Amino acid sequence: MVLWPRLGDAVEHPTLWNWLFVVAVLAGAVTFAIDAVRMWRKHLARGTTAARPLVATDDVPSVDVQSAIAGTKNRISAIKALRERHRGLRLKDAADLVDAALAARSE
Repeated sequence: MVLWPRLGDAVEHPTLWNWLFVVAVLAGAVTFAIDAVRMWRKHLARGTTAARPLVATDDVPSVDVQSAIAGTKNRISAIKALRERHRGLRLKDAADLVDAALAARSE
């Protein structure tokens, strides 16, 4: 590796070229450290988004469930449409509402 002997040369033979090399190496190391810390913070902050308030299944009108079913081709699309209308609705709750509506429709 060329780096360590060049740093030693800068200390033993303090020429302008050697010191410019040391400054460039230190600037590169500081830039790398700053970028590493930024990426680490970004990685840690990824899971800390503000939580949406949960929507109870009783708060979802049956008209919204029926319109989600009518406006889509299959069950999964209806669940997705229902969750888009009611942002705090959990996946299982939306699936239960759509399944209950489909079961009532088929009877």
